[in-house]
Amino acid sequence: MPVGICASLDIGLSNWALEYVTISLYTMAKSSSILFIVGFSLLLRLERWKPILGATAALISSGLFLFTWKSTQLDLLGLLLIELAALCTGIRWAVSQYIMQREESPTPLRHPLDMVAHVQPWMILAILPMILIFEGSEITFQSITHYNGAFQPFVIFSLLVTGGLIAFLMEMSEYLLLMATSGITLNILGIIKEVISLLLAHLLHGDNYVSGVNLVGLLLVFIGMSLHGFSRHKAPAHSLTPPPRIISPSTDFADDRKFLLLDEPS
Repeated sequence: MPVGICASLDIGLSNWALEYVTISLYTMAKSSSILFIVGFSLLLRLERWKPILGATAALISSGLFLFTWKSTQLDLLGLLLIELAALCTGIRWAVSQYIMQREESPTPLRHPLDMVAHVQPWMILAILPMILIFEGSEITFQSITHYNGAFQPFVIFSLLVTGGLIAFLMEMSEYLLLMATSGITLNILGIIKEVISLLLAHLLHGDNYVSGVNLVGLLLVFIGMSLHGFSRHKAPAHSLTPPPRIISPSTDFADDRKFLLLDEPS
């Protein structure tokens, strides 16, 4: 339940924030999600405190401060929404890692399909009220059947199916990666997506307000994330949560426990 609700709040708050800030500022501020992931990973004992974690957090924190330094397009409400979304991101991936990797988890799920099946219903329940509140008045028969001013329901349906399929594949790949690594590493690999977002914002929307100070902040964040990735690569044996085996998806918790018992050494 917490994973699905936090995932919906992450999506809803992020989209809401884009009404107040630019894509560049959104991408920069959302990078703070790694701080929340580190914090919740320590809280759930998924990670041990190490000096390199402190160095990583310091680099990212200072970088985030420089991100918004004298930004002429900074909106406090938008920034608050982004940080709330980043908080939800931290809870989402830390709890997901705990569920999928820790043996003492009350509801261990060992396959990405299991996670998707358990998370999606809660995501729908959490996102529906936000849709009705913010977009309910705009949902009409014409808005859901017309595209570019013409009646094209099949085009809209195709776009929805394509977007849904891409989202499903992305979520599956995220959970597969989470099983083998950690929420922190997953967030670090998201740097590629952030860079692409910045480039597209600059090329398509002329979103080029980023100053030299902002770029220095962005560089510090990337260095901090890269430092953590380097520490993971150099010392994989210190991980508290070794990658579990992928077990066939099952909707019955008792069946999952049977699989786990079979894996235990005699």
